[in-house]
Amino acid sequence: MTEIKQLIQGNSHPENLAICTDWSVVRGIKSGWGFLAEAHRQLLAYEILAHDMTPSSMRLEVEAVSAAIYWM
Repeated sequence: MTEIKQLIQGNSHPENLAICTDWSVVRGIKSGWGFLAEAHRQLLAYEILAHDMTPSSMRLEVEAVSAAIYWM
């Protein structure tokens, strides 16, 4: 989470709403995604989800972005 916060702070203005998504796929093991939303240097929301079965990386990408949009 620290690395993500550093990226947000280095690439946005404090008043901007910044949303970051990430996902990971390890074939045959577990995979998951997450997003976080920040404005005024404050964490507003975050969500993570792990899958027992390994879906495609495209599905994880869509799920992470969809969850962030739903939150907005």
